[in-house]
Amino acid sequence: MKPTTKMLAKKLDGKKLQCLACNRYCKIPDGQAGFCGVRVNEKGTLNLSVYGKPCAVWIDPIEKKPLFHFLPGSRSFSIGTFGCNFACIFCFTPDTALMNDDSVKSLAELFDSCEQRIEHSDGEIGLATSRKTITASGSKEKVAKVFRHFYEGDVLEIRPRHAPPVTCTPEHRFFVYRDGILEKVAAESLKKGDYLTIPKLKPKNEKAVLDAKEILARNVSKIKKMRKLREAGLERLLELKKLGKTSKEIGQELGMHPVYLRKLLGELRRKGIDESTFMYDNSIVEKGKMIKFRMEKGDGIPRFINVDKKFAELLGYYCAEGNTTRAKNRPTSFNVVFSYGKHEEALIRRTAELFRKIFGIEPRIFQRRTTVTVEVGMSSLGILFSELCGNKAKHKKVPPQIACSTPEVIKSFMNAFLAGDGCVLKDNIAFNTISKKLALGIYHLLLLLGYLPSFYEWVPTPKKKIEGRTVNQSTLYYVKLKAEKFREHFLGNTRYKSRPKSEANLRFKESKGHWLVPVVRVERRAYSGYVYNCEVDSEHSYLANFIGVCNCQNWDISQAPQEARAKDPVRWREYFQKLIDRTEAWPPERIVENAVQSGCKSISFTYNEPTIFTEYAIDVMKLARKKGLKGVYVTNGYESKECWDAIKGLVDAANIDLKAYNQKFYRELCKVPDLEPVKESIRYAKKLGIWVEVTTLIIPGWNDDEKELKEEAEFLASVDPEMPWHVTAFHPDYKMLDTPPTPPDLLMRARAIGKEAGLKHVYCGNVPLAYSYNETTFCQKCGKELIERAGFSITENSVIDGKCRFCKAQIRGVWK
Repeated sequence: MKPTTKMLAKKLDGKKLQCLACNRYCKIPDGQAGFCGVRVNEKGTLNLSVYGKPCAVWIDPIEKKPLFHFLPGSRSFSIGTFGCNFACIFCFTPDTALMNDDSVKSLAELFDSCEQRIEHSDGEIGLATSRKTITASGSKEKVAKVFRHFYEGDVLEIRPRHAPPVTCTPEHRFFVYRDGILEKVAAESLKKGDYLTIPKLKPKNEKAVLDAKEILARNVSKIKKMRKLREAGLERLLELKKLGKTSKEIGQELGMHPVYLRKLLGELRRKGIDESTFMYDNSIVEKGKMIKFRMEKGDGIPRFINVDKKFAELLGYYCAEGNTTRAKNRPTSFNVVFSYGKHEEALIRRTAELFRKIFGIEPRIFQRRTTVTVEVGMSSLGILFSELCGNKAKHKKVPPQIACSTPEVIKSFMNAFLAGDGCVLKDNIAFNTISKKLALGIYHLLLLLGYLPSFYEWVPTPKKKIEGRTVNQSTLYYVKLKAEKFREHFLGNTRYKSRPKSEANLRFKESKGHWLVPVVRVERRAYSGYVYNCEVDSEHSYLANFIGVCNCQNWDISQAPQEARAKDPVRWREYFQKLIDRTEAWPPERIVENAVQSGCKSISFTYNEPTIFTEYAIDVMKLARKKGLKGVYVTNGYESKECWDAIKGLVDAANIDLKAYNQKFYRELCKVPDLEPVKESIRYAKKLGIWVEVTTLIIPGWNDDEKELKEEAEFLASVDPEMPWHVTAFHPDYKMLDTPPTPPDLLMRARAIGKEAGLKHVYCGNVPLAYSYNETTFCQKCGKELIERAGFSITENSVIDGKCRFCKAQIRGVWK
């Protein structure tokens, strides 16, 4: 796709071009790209590499831009591409579960598994390798980075119905289903009744074959050799030999047979004295189709095991009732034990039968005082079960091979686990365990089978007396199928027909691709420790305890070309182009069609810097105008005069970032010479009749000086005292992880400074709900509250036809 609008460029000598989009006025040689990385000189013609390839497409409330005096309460179809003409350098608790494509891992485990880490003063970045995760849409994408930094402050525990609770910092954003659309909402803005999203998952349908050798190879142990001489004795042996002593003479001194000493001397001459002199590897021996450890008796186990219904069933019984034990000081001695009640004769027989069919092993059955155990003493088998499922009850997990398998195999595992450690009640089917990881894995399997389970946690008293003994009690996790249609389907009742009364009692909703679960409550508490986040390719989202959340700020897309340049200055364009090519095509016609169908009143060019893809924006807005849609630029204000003239009549509103009122900030943090072009953009956009609102992100230590804020506010008031000014809170991210977040009191002071300078409308953004009063629009004549906001939502709007409902005073803005 190519722009239909003429590119903002002029030809220089030869094939060199000058880009006219922004105030950098890049002079671009043939085959090179401008500073933004997306405007490319190709044989004397300027091309836009991201035309029709937005990497971010979403429907946002217009208040998120932020625009408070422009169609309040409306939705805006928002798009952004890769790249930016600036180079600005601007979470969850450790046990939060990340849904991988085959298993459940905590964020802390995922971070620990990163082999390469980059240190920051406030944290670390772990570079992931081949790990994929499930995104908010249910697709599978690569995890690029895992972030960890120390955090001390409030966290919020979000408790949804059906899903496990999620604990995170107040700023982290969730996907929320409101009025038929998905919105990104900060945790602190969530309220009871908001619907969070869980994607409907589908099994991978892999018919897997397990290579047991790969598992055993990771567990080769060292075996102590039966040496009569330790290190000091061997050194004395070599010393006596150097003195010319015979084997007989040495044997008399050391009390050993000369033949043994001659054999030992030969070994020492070949190897010397090292670890191998006293220890050897209990290596794997392969014979035909069977494998075992070197010191293991018997034939061993099959090297290749089909992950079929029988094997899944046995693993299900093990996760419910099994464990492995290992004799002390005997690294090769493992015992696999299944413990059943004396009444569970059918399960005892079936477990023994599965061992015979899968492994060709006859297990031993022991009658204990209160239980019956099915046992197999075999190291290779013990390690196999421990690696796949965990060894003790608290460490159990669902084998990844099961999660990757077919619905029939998954169901076989679940039925076995239910038989061993679950129950079927009148109003639910319950699976219970003391392993949280296993409970989350079971939840995952039920999602793969097409059910929405419920997750519960019960914390009993720490100790309890049973039969005269005091025993410790662990936290118990329940995963339940509560909806009647789920229960009946799981139990195989093919004749079941959904009843209207049963459907009416459901506490969740569903769309084509998501389960929608309501927030029950949000609790705030103090926290001190590590918090984690991760960067996911393509969608920039992942599942935190199965709930869809965002993973990043806009730097993920805006700084993509700069990141590619830093990694490979020579071939960066090749890599960056591959990133663009993977992006879905959105020609202007598709953008406009979707905006209309979604009920949006405007199209916003946002997320990164729209100046760099102005020709794409113009082509979109030419079509959008015919459908009655308005245009919005969310920009850093570094447009050239030529750019502003090009979008005149197509863009109705702009939120311009005035990032600071000092040259040092722009030079050091934004990599541009000064702020004067941004000030001129504010003036010129106003002159062109564009509705302008200004945003300043207050970053502690960089642009929070009161004298500077006063000068900035006075400048804005000189342009237009009724132009809204948004002072917003900074959140540590990207290359500024060592900068603290903005305290709300600092924003309140900035707001007061703006008012004192003569600005009529000053708003505080990114603030907790307790400070949302500072996002209210007041009538400047009668002082009444006109537009009340809570986060990005409008709770009251008393502006009628651009006038105050109470005193009829004109309120500046675009209201329809």
